Amino acid sequence: MDEQLGDENLSSTLLKKQLKRIKEKEEIQNVVHETTETELSIPCPVPCSVEAHDSENANMEFWRLTAGKLASELDKIRKDNLNLENLINTAMTRLSELNDRNAELLEEAQYFDNESKCAKSTSSSSP
Repeated sequence: MDEQLGDENLSSTLLKKQLKRIKEKEEIQNVVHETTETELSIPCPVPCSVEAHDSENANMEFWRLTAGKLASELDKIRKDNLNLENLINTAMTRLSELNDRNAELLEEAQYFDNESKCAKSTSSSSP
């Protein structure tokens, strides 16, 4: 009786270990089958066609989708660059205008400074 009980305990322990390994394996499979979104993630159509199983067609499809994704990103970068160039050109024009205005103000300041010096010298020379 004790021997039978020991065998049952051993069998129960082995079954528990096997169930635990199966459960861990299922958890790993669940993790492996999750999708991961990356910069170059390419959506796969839900009804996968027979062509997708053909390695040459699948390879061409992958590169076509990758090229399309990169082309759209490149277009966005070019658009951003044009916007930045426009902002830089606008800022440079504004800077040039401000430099011109600064030069005008300096000339006016020198003119008024010379006027005040002349006025002082004229007022001090006349008794």
